[in-house]
Amino acid sequence: MESLRRDLRHAARSLLRSRALTATAVLTLGLALGANTALFSLVNAILLRPLPGIADAERLVNVHRTAADGTTLLGFSHPDYRDLSERGGRFAQLAAFNGRGASLGAGGAPEVVGTQLVSGNYFDVLGVRPLRGRLLNEADDRAPGASPAAVVSHSLWQRRLGADPDIVGRTIRLNGFPFTVVGVAPEGFQGHFVGFPFDVYVPLAMSAQAAPGEDLTARDAEWLELVGRLAPGVSRPQAQAGLAGIMAGLAREHPLTLRGVSVDVRRMTGIDDSLRGGVIAFLAVLQVVGLLVLLIACVNLAGLLLARAAGRARELAVRMALGAGQAALARQSMAETLGLFVLGGAVGVAVAFWTTDLLHAFQPAAFPMPLRFDLRLDVRVLAFAIAATVITGLSCGLVPALQAARADPLPALKDSRLAGTPRLRLRSLLVAGQVALTTLLLVGAGLFLRTLQTARAIDPGFDPEGVHTARLDLTLRAGNELDARAFYDQLIGALAAEPGVRSASLASSLPLRNLAPPTAAIRADGPVSGSEPGLTAALNAVTPGYFETLRIPLVAGRAFFPADNPRGRPVAVVNEELARRLWPGRSPIGERLWQGAGQREVVGVARDVKVRSLVEDSQPQVYVPLAQSHQPRARLLVRGEGDLAGAVRRQVAALAPDLPVMESMPLREAVAFALFPQRMAASIAGALGVLGLALAATGLYGVVAYSVSLRTREMGVRAALGARRSDLMALVLGRGLRLALAGVAAGAALAAVLTRAGRGLLHGVSPTDAPTFLAVALLMTAVAALASYLPARRAARVDPMTALRSE
Repeated sequence: MESLRRDLRHAARSLLRSRALTATAVLTLGLALGANTALFSLVNAILLRPLPGIADAERLVNVHRTAADGTTLLGFSHPDYRDLSERGGRFAQLAAFNGRGASLGAGGAPEVVGTQLVSGNYFDVLGVRPLRGRLLNEADDRAPGASPAAVVSHSLWQRRLGADPDIVGRTIRLNGFPFTVVGVAPEGFQGHFVGFPFDVYVPLAMSAQAAPGEDLTARDAEWLELVGRLAPGVSRPQAQAGLAGIMAGLAREHPLTLRGVSVDVRRMTGIDDSLRGGVIAFLAVLQVVGLLVLLIACVNLAGLLLARAAGRARELAVRMALGAGQAALARQSMAETLGLFVLGGAVGVAVAFWTTDLLHAFQPAAFPMPLRFDLRLDVRVLAFAIAATVITGLSCGLVPALQAARADPLPALKDSRLAGTPRLRLRSLLVAGQVALTTLLLVGAGLFLRTLQTARAIDPGFDPEGVHTARLDLTLRAGNELDARAFYDQLIGALAAEPGVRSASLASSLPLRNLAPPTAAIRADGPVSGSEPGLTAALNAVTPGYFETLRIPLVAGRAFFPADNPRGRPVAVVNEELARRLWPGRSPIGERLWQGAGQREVVGVARDVKVRSLVEDSQPQVYVPLAQSHQPRARLLVRGEGDLAGAVRRQVAALAPDLPVMESMPLREAVAFALFPQRMAASIAGALGVLGLALAATGLYGVVAYSVSLRTREMGVRAALGARRSDLMALVLGRGLRLALAGVAAGAALAAVLTRAGRGLLHGVSPTDAPTFLAVALLMTAVAALASYLPARRAARVDPMTALRSE
């Protein structure tokens, strides 16, 4: 124990004597460990931390509808949910839900909050218990409009409702309709999806008040998602088989809407199943990039420690000559290294606290509700930070400690430079490895940047430039469907008369704005060759002028006219992909299609546009007149010049002063949501790449400078024999460039192999993209030349007499 205290005291004194090296090492380690800890806190929040308030989560499953064409992750109608729930109880207890925003009035200015419409058994299925009052139950969800009950989140109760101890029984207003608060959800519970917080829960039976426009009776209104709890003794595959059999029976009973439909049962993980694969891959890439930076920092520090050991070679030799044992010297060396890493780990935790705020700042462009992740540094994150600190400290300190223990004191006692020569070779290898890792890191960051650049260059099928958009929600004001239609007509007419406005229109959905846009089951009418029963197509209800406003070309037929109203015949415009699938080889104009249980005549064919993602293949789409498919929530689109946002605010305020204009922004910003994953990956990987590049440059500079210090006499002799300064500079620069080029070659070869594993995250870019590899090689070479220049200039200025006299 006494020897340990002595080693620690010696390590502390030694680190204080080398303040510059200590500060450099601690800062390097702090940045690398802090970045990794912050990234792991994101992984922890999304993948590892249990969802708060939910009991026995491993028994929960998501249940999706699968269409006849194999498309899955689709929703259910309310009648289908009721039938499946009643008949499938022996396999799983099922609950239905649908999330959206609603205007909350509870004293003070109204605000839009995340609101979830849920079946009466939702909280029972999840195993949630109330903090105050009670939660919703089956009795609240029996009769439409009969039970205006609401459960609020703990966060909303604290933030907006003043933590009122008498909250139960208090009235709040959602979309202007009074609801009675019956309970408060437990602290931390905001739904069963990570990052998407909901603050108010109301029964599905109150959808007419909380979500006007949603239909609880139609089998073709597939707007509900299902979550279930497996029955005791039932496995997920058994539930899959059982529910699929029940769904097949329902399809026979209702062939018009359910022909060929089945179910897909998946484990509930807290991540939307449509996003899970991409989210996991995205987080894995970010964590690997972070670990690469940490590895680069460790190699850099190992080089610094070797340089420090070389500088202390004579000291260590004297101590060994005086009787110090090899084990004692190794132990003291390791104590100094672990001291550096403990300090670096402490700085890393502080950096992680700061960095998590930056991660919170990454939000999808113009997302309706901010994503909210619990990035606090809990026990799991701190354990990761401690483990990373200890493992990297032992790894980095092992080589210097072994060298200190095995060093031969005689060469160092004669000339300390002789003892430094082996260490120089080892440091050179470490620097080459550091350059290789940095090359790999920069290639990865470059491929993400190239993917982002390529995605931005993809033609989405419409022109967002010069278009302004805003979201309108007529459920937030009083009035019926006729009032809403009149408001829409008046608003479009008023905007069209505004100076600078070329066209204006409304749409129920924006392309590239929704991860799960509205869909409809589409079938061709009659014995059409190649028809696909049960084909699922993206559905968009639009007004006349929509195709003109977005500049979507019509390849056949016509667009919608004002005469395409509720009194006119039902019509539709299909896209090229849907036309190809349903009417291959002939024109669809004049043909009829079934949208669920309703029939429409095809009057036009529009060019394909991207619906969910810029990198998706063409998807079937059908457009219907908004006047024939009323939607109380719509997106306003205005094309023109000047202050379009001001024009929208003025005209909406003139017609409906109490109606908020939400998400008002240029369309270019609105559809940038589709690029959020690529932009975030490119930003984080780019920032970490810059850090790795700085570390590599520092390491290369240190090796070249140390090499010059060992060869001072040689430089003096060369100068005395007539070598020019340019010759001495070329000698030193050549060494630095050789190390860099060897590292670049190794890193490029490694990148060519490893980047293939991330092929799924790259779109339109090859994992071996030649411009990216070339740009990184040139950048690394330039940085190597710059890092070697200062030591080269110092070598060129060596005074021969001074150098020779120093010997």
